[in-house]
Amino acid sequence: MKLKGKIISSFILVLLFFTTSTSYIKADNSLDYNKLTQDGWFKYDDEYWMFKKEDGMPAIGWLNYKNHWYYFNGNGGLVYNTARTIGSKLYYFNSDGTMSTKIGFYEHRYFNGDGTIKSGWFKYNNKWYHANQDSGYLNENGAYYINYKWYYFNKDFTMTTNKGWIHHKEVNPYSNKSFSTWYFSKGDGTIATDWYKTGDRWYYFGATKDSHNLNSLEMYTGFKYIDGKLYYFYDNGWMCYKTGWIQNDDGKWYYLNGDGTVKTGWLKTGGRWYYFGEENDPSKQNSLEMYTGFRFVDEKLYYFYDNGWMCYKTGWIQNDDGWHYLNGDGTVRTGWLKNDNKWYYFDGHGNMLCDTKCKVDNKLQSFDKSGVWIG
Repeated sequence: MKLKGKIISSFILVLLFFTTSTSYIKADNSLDYNKLTQDGWFKYDDEYWMFKKEDGMPAIGWLNYKNHWYYFNGNGGLVYNTARTIGSKLYYFNSDGTMSTKIGFYEHRYFNGDGTIKSGWFKYNNKWYHANQDSGYLNENGAYYINYKWYYFNKDFTMTTNKGWIHHKEVNPYSNKSFSTWYFSKGDGTIATDWYKTGDRWYYFGATKDSHNLNSLEMYTGFKYIDGKLYYFYDNGWMCYKTGWIQNDDGKWYYLNGDGTVKTGWLKTGGRWYYFGEENDPSKQNSLEMYTGFRFVDEKLYYFYDNGWMCYKTGWIQNDDGWHYLNGDGTVRTGWLKNDNKWYYFDGHGNMLCDTKCKVDNKLQSFDKSGVWIG
């Protein structure tokens, strides 16, 4: 009976404590300030800490308690374990809510000793640093877009001031993919974007304002579109000044103009005509390749040999699609053809109709196995 009585008494005490400790919370889960009868700390809705002042109201803004400074937001919630802009300064509050009084570099930030942390540009021991305006985190190991320019920061947070090439390696925190690329430091902290000439060579570096897309800042190599034109860059980044033929990794042939650009449209060289695609679509690089086989140019069907020569032959030619007829000027016959007093018909792709009945010129026409029209 004594044990049972102790259990009941303990239960009553717990119940009284629970009722008392939450008596300041209304039925709608909001605070009833009139019932906050004890000064000091209390936890609201098991989410955040608040502090009741002597006048019965929760603390809002700055509070000095036992020689420590705290800050409460507009709802009375304690600010802790974070950086917070108050007025025009960025402050840092520890995990227990106390304003930090550290001084120096800690956890990727610089603490001033008065509760504030550095934000924006600052100089320390003749080295330049830059901290995020909202979090105070220092820029490190990469390119950052600041005031319309791209800057490069080293692993020790310092802005690079060496002029020359930077071989950058990192894992992108947003895609979790590793990448490696080359940047060129101008010596003033900024890195080259767009066209840049060093020595007697031109390079191109991607230009973007998206700091989540660092790959677009890389030094260009291979075939790349710039302002609607296709350029070719060597593996070391040099823009190619060569005039003549070049083959890509897919075995496609292109022709270089000598100014870094790749030929489009018609080209006559060595007494032969060639044609290169003209579609300015970066997703379709192969549309600029040297044409081979049957290809449409300006709504006419042409035939090009495997080496790219436009075919001047007049007469019949066969491929996997069947028989075709060449006109002697590079074009392929479409429509009706009279040859050796026999009539033939070729569809819009130059294919000869054979062993079929179909409508031609709105009339049903018949063709035998050799393609001859039989009425």
